[in-house]
Amino acid sequence: MDIDEGFIAARLAAKAAEQLIDAPTAKEAAKKVGTTVANAKAVKAIAGASAVGGTVAGASGASIMSTLATAGAAVGGGVVAGVGVVAGAAGAGTATLLNRTVFEDSKEAKVGTYAGAVAGTVGSLGTLAVAGAGPSGLAAIGSVVGGGMAAGAIGLLAAPVVGAALVGGAVYWVTKKKKL
Repeated sequence: MDIDEGFIAARLAAKAAEQLIDAPTAKEAAKKVGTTVANAKAVKAIAGASAVGGTVAGASGASIMSTLATAGAAVGGGVVAGVGVVAGAAGAGTATLLNRTVFEDSKEAKVGTYAGAVAGTVGSLGTLAVAGAGPSGLAAIGSVVGGGMAAGAIGLLAAPVVGAALVGGAVYWVTKKKKL
């Protein structure tokens, strides 16, 4: 266990102890601890995508391609699979975290966050398929926002996170407005 994992484990233990003290019953305490651990897993998925994005941000073209291909190799693929794995995990992690914190009282918004994450992932993969999975394709995607390859890669990785937040938030706003 490295220092970061130790720090996370200590924070989780402290949070779990706090939940136990505040909970009137053992069942309620167990539920709160489970939620805390699940939230930590969601944050870990988001952090993993952020780490890939951070690696890509200042990297050379070859390094960007290598980073994405390495992520894709985990599932037997290449660059396209890497974008799918990293972006999908970030979107799912964001949706999970939003659903357990912000949207815990709205079933509709929970569905919206996952739908937004899926749409963002599919959109990223579709954009990559059309533009091409090579350096020129990523650069073409990045040029939409005035950047290059790194901007294209980061945009593809961020789309599911943005999709989860936007769709979940919009659904929450519409359904809460109807109930007023």
